[in-house]
Amino acid sequence: MANDDHLQDEPPTAGEQADLWRQAEKVRFAMLTTRSADGALSSRPMTLQGVDGDGAMWFFTAASTQLGDDVRHDPSVNVAFAAPDDDFYLSACARAHFVDDREQVESLWNVMSAAWFDGPGDPRLWLLRVEPQRVDYWRSGAGKVLQLAAMAKAALTGTRPGKAVGEKGSFVPSDGRGAAAR
Repeated sequence: MANDDHLQDEPPTAGEQADLWRQAEKVRFAMLTTRSADGALSSRPMTLQGVDGDGAMWFFTAASTQLGDDVRHDPSVNVAFAAPDDDFYLSACARAHFVDDREQVESLWNVMSAAWFDGPGDPRLWLLRVEPQRVDYWRSGAGKVLQLAAMAKAALTGTRPGKAVGEKGSFVPSDGRGAAAR
């Protein structure tokens, strides 16, 4: 959607923001983009381990990686989720930092993490906390047939399809610390 201003409405309520985070948790896999010391952008797939009540996202990573070097150099990151089959997309501009909290690691640990780490006590395992500062999202509440019908009607009448094809929204986290309210 090149021009999707017709999809924009009021910023989402706290409850709607919570729903967006639940949808992101269902996607689970995100592209995390960092900036290296030479200014290059680098993206890599990451598995979302969870989202806090304040909207902060948690990821596991190894201690000595390019990701670690990049975050220490510049904590500004972007996290993007895409679920094309569900017409759901979310992008968060955020600040990332590492947290040394073995209790949190234990609470987030799952069987799939064992493919990468030797248990929650693995010294290579680091927690990355990503606190969103601005969130943009696109999603559809209608099925594909209704979306196509609305687009066809708009094309024939010279109008815009509006929210029948989906919604676009943005919000600045509401707690003032760079994390969305949930």
